[in-house]
Amino acid sequence: MDNYWIALRTLPHKERFVICELESREFEYIFPRIPVSIPGKKKRTKPLISSYIFVKAQDNNLEKLRFIPGSKGFLKTDNRPALVTDDEIELMLKICGEYDIDNNISEFKCGDKVKILSGSLAGYDGFVISTDRKKLSIDLCNGTFRVIFNINDTVFEIIK
Repeated sequence: MDNYWIALRTLPHKERFVICELESREFEYIFPRIPVSIPGKKKRTKPLISSYIFVKAQDNNLEKLRFIPGSKGFLKTDNRPALVTDDEIELMLKICGEYDIDNNISEFKCGDKVKILSGSLAGYDGFVISTDRKKLSIDLCNGTFRVIFNINDTVFEIIK
């Protein structure tokens, strides 16, 4: 039987409670969190997607997930649990900085198609206009929007 990822919805601010329940039932889960800096305060994290935990499941154990205290069931499409691909899980982990990504700017050339993996424009793709040691200029929206990124603050991936 195949394993797949599903999005388990939680009540607001009950993610940690649901995670304890998942751990006690020995489910594999991902709860992507991103770092947040508040000047003068300790570094903190916040959920990448509030009120959602991604759980690896099989058809025969979906019933065990349905009635976890603090949860609101699954994210559904066509009245079935929506499946989340391994690539989507990996992308969320990249955005949260949980995967080491070598952001080697020297690999980028003018004309390369890149996808933005972190920051406020995460998920968008565009074409490299210019590069230097610390900045990358990207053309978004077919020439109507040009953005210059500091490479230490943003993660990119070349699209083949």
